[in-house]
Amino acid sequence: MTMKYTPDHEWINQITDLKQAKEALRENLSATESILETTQDCFARSNFQGELIDVNPAFIRQSGYTREELLRMHISDLEVAMDATEIANRIERLMKNGHDRFETRHRRKDGSVWDAEASVSMSKIADGYFFAFLRDISERKRMQEQLIQSENRWKFAIEGAGDALWELNLQTGAAFYSRRYKEMLGFTDDDPWVATDEEWSKRVHPDDMPDSLNTMQPYIDGKSGTVEVEFRMLGKDGRWRWILGRGMVASRDSNGKAVNLIGVNTDIFERKQMEEQVRQLAFYDALTQLPNRRMLFDRLSQAMAASKRSLRYGAVMLLDLDNFKPVNDQHGHMVGDLLLSEAAGRLSGCVREVDTVARFGGDEFVVLLSSLDVEKAPSTAQAQMIAEKIRIALSAPFVISTQDQAQTDVCA
Repeated sequence: MTMKYTPDHEWINQITDLKQAKEALRENLSATESILETTQDCFARSNFQGELIDVNPAFIRQSGYTREELLRMHISDLEVAMDATEIANRIERLMKNGHDRFETRHRRKDGSVWDAEASVSMSKIADGYFFAFLRDISERKRMQEQLIQSENRWKFAIEGAGDALWELNLQTGAAFYSRRYKEMLGFTDDDPWVATDEEWSKRVHPDDMPDSLNTMQPYIDGKSGTVEVEFRMLGKDGRWRWILGRGMVASRDSNGKAVNLIGVNTDIFERKQMEEQVRQLAFYDALTQLPNRRMLFDRLSQAMAASKRSLRYGAVMLLDLDNFKPVNDQHGHMVGDLLLSEAAGRLSGCVREVDTVARFGGDEFVVLLSSLDVEKAPSTAQAQMIAEKIRIALSAPFVISTQDQAQTDVCA
C-alpha cells in the first residue's frame, strides 16, 4: 500500500480555504437573512406537501397571523383563488419545471383578501423545499378594475347613444371595431370581418377618400387639435351609408409621431336625407324636380362668371306652354301636373349636361345654355339648333295616362 505524503503547509492552505469559504457562506446567508427581514415583499418556504416551514416579517404583517400560527398552516389555508386540487396540480408542475410565476389571492386572518404576484422556485440548497416571493398587487388590481369599469361605462355611454367605437394602430395597421360599428354597415358578429385599416379604406367611397385623408393628416401630424370628417361607407347590402367620424390621437412615440388613434363613428344617414330634402325644397321644383328660380339665378351667376373667364358665349331661352290652362280646366290639375312633368322631361332631354332647365313658374320654363363657342356666330348657331330641337320635342303629342281613366287623354 502506497501512502501519498502531503506537506504541512498544504494542509494549512486547505484549512484556510475552507474557513474562508465557510465565512463567505455565513456572510451570504447573513446578508440574505437581512434582506428577507427588511424587504416589503413576502417570503415563505414550504415543503413539497405545501406546509409552511418558514416566513419573513413581511409575510407575517400581510397575513395578520403570528409566526407560530403560520408554521402550523398549509398553503390552502391562505389561498383563495385555488382549491386543494389546483394547488396540488401547481406543485406537481413546479416540481417538473423548477419555477413558476402567477397571480393569486390570499386571505388574511381578519377575513380580508389581498392580491399577490407569486414567484415560486425549488430550493437549490436543500432538497424537498420550495421558496416563494409574493408581492402585494392589490392597488394595481384595484386600479385595473377601476379602469375596466371606466372603459365599460364609456363604451356603454357611447354605444348606448348609437355611436360606434374604433381604434387604429398607425404603425401596424391593426384595428378594433366595436359591434355597433359593424351593425351600422349591416354586418353581424358571424360575418367575416378583417380588423385592419384596409377594411376601412376599401369601404370608403372613392369620392370621399381624398377629403377624408386630407382632413385627418394635419391632426395626425399634430398641426390640428381635432378631427371630424363626413364620408360614405359601403354596407353589406351594397348601399352607401353616410358616416360622421370623430377621432383623437391616443398615443405618440418618443419623436411625437402618432401611434394610436381612437374615435367614434355616428350614423348620419337620416340627417343627410333630411338635408337633401331641405335642399330639394329650397332649390328644386317639387313637381318636375327641375331647378327652381332660386337655383336658376345661382346657375345664371355662375355661368356669367365662367363666361367672363373663358370668353365663351351663353344663351337664355324662355318658354311658355300654349293652351295649358284649357288642359287644366278640362281634365283637372292632376293631368295638368302630369303634362308639366312630361314637358320637363322632354326639355331635359334636349340639352347638354352643362346646361340648365328650370321651371320658372306655372307653365313657364327657362333653358340656360353655358359654354358655347368663343365666337358669336357659331354660338348663335348652336343655340338655334338646341331651340329647334326643343320645338320639335314639345310639338309632339302628349299622351297622358291617369289611374282613374279607362282611356288615354291626348293633349296637343
